[in-house]
Amino acid sequence: MKIGILFGDDIGLEVVPECIKVMRAAASRAGLAVDWQPLPIGKRGHEEHGNTLPAVTEEALRELDGWVMGPIGARAQARRAQGDGGRAADPECGDKPVPGGEASDEGPGRKREYSGDGRRDRRPGHALTDPEEGNMRSVLKNVVVAIVVACLTPALTTAQTWPNKPIKMIVPFPAGGGTDFIGRLAARQLGDRLGQQVFVDNRGGANGAIGAQALMQSAPDGYTIAAISDGPTVINPALYEKLAYHPLRDFVPVAMMIKFPSMLTAHPSVPVRNVAELIALAKAKPGTLNYSSGGTGNFSHLGLELLAFQAGIKLVHVPYRGVAPATMALLAGDVQLMYNNVATALEHVRAGKMVALAVGEAQRLSALPDIPAIAETIPGFEFAAWVGVFAPAKTPREIVARMSRETAAFLKDPDVLKIFSEQQIVASYRDSEDFAQYIRRELDKWAGVIQTLGIKGE
Repeated sequence: MKIGILFGDDIGLEVVPECIKVMRAAASRAGLAVDWQPLPIGKRGHEEHGNTLPAVTEEALRELDGWVMGPIGARAQARRAQGDGGRAADPECGDKPVPGGEASDEGPGRKREYSGDGRRDRRPGHALTDPEEGNMRSVLKNVVVAIVVACLTPALTTAQTWPNKPIKMIVPFPAGGGTDFIGRLAARQLGDRLGQQVFVDNRGGANGAIGAQALMQSAPDGYTIAAISDGPTVINPALYEKLAYHPLRDFVPVAMMIKFPSMLTAHPSVPVRNVAELIALAKAKPGTLNYSSGGTGNFSHLGLELLAFQAGIKLVHVPYRGVAPATMALLAGDVQLMYNNVATALEHVRAGKMVALAVGEAQRLSALPDIPAIAETIPGFEFAAWVGVFAPAKTPREIVARMSRETAAFLKDPDVLKIFSEQQIVASYRDSEDFAQYIRRELDKWAGVIQTLGIKGE
């Protein structure tokens, strides 16, 4: 018995091999000897033979007893059967093609039987008389139907059972920074709502590129996700010509979660208490003031680069592998300045270990009315970081939608909002589609800004 394996459609390339494994086992249990014949169609057919339905495949299909293809190919074949090229589909076997305009096996135009020499007689007008083959075809037909259903619904099946084991959330920065704080909060909240543990895996380095690449290389099954900020997502693509990933090609934006209001801080030993004094000191002693950041291209880097550019001053950049160690460097007095998020810096400001010079919002924060906005000294200045949930490309849509809904739910939780209020964090939910569009706009914007500032990745 001959079964065609039609390869070529994008989804077919993923699901057909798994379907064949199941079908081989089913055929073996039924005692059927099956001749499996791989045949190119679609993209592969075009690449190998210059036609989406090449002659080699069309001729082979005439001799087949059944076929298996992915859902994209199946829909295309159904459309072809209905009105393209005179091809018909077997009414009992669903989408089985009968090329060349011939009628189906059970129709009046074409019937089969075995001739006296044991070979099947494919001439029109001859009925199928071998009862053993009839039984085998009946069993096989049931197998084909089961496989077609399996090919059409793998993602739905996965989504219905997800999650049934712990989920890993990659945070592409060391523990202790703002992204890590939000990642751990989201992990607890999502774990409670999904009924499975969500644990954090910190993968710091290269302004988040190491962790982002780890997500890209993970299986798209919903069991590896990430909390990623703006730096790895919309800044790195403009900084690095040979970046291993692209955010809209290799990831699925699940949901934006929050925005971090930002704060310009100084070590207490620095003789400045506001932005105007900082600018005056930097102009009096050019190139002597330095600042720490979470890495080249991190918001903590770009915030002060923008300020220096707009103020016409020169500051020395000292990058670290994440906001947490950069913050520790300022606390220790190893550097003099840092552009940080309020959530990370505020506790140190209140403890007297840092001085808050200004916030990076367009105006003063209602909860911190005594701290001026940078825009009061440098008109038009505004810059804040954000964090969202991402999954590997090709993660089933149902899983992405579920994660997005659960993210939206916990961002409305009174206990979470209380934490945000205390830490000066702003809930800023966007669903998957809206988040993807936002990222696309941000990619365009930052490509221009980084080119103007002349910043290069290290």
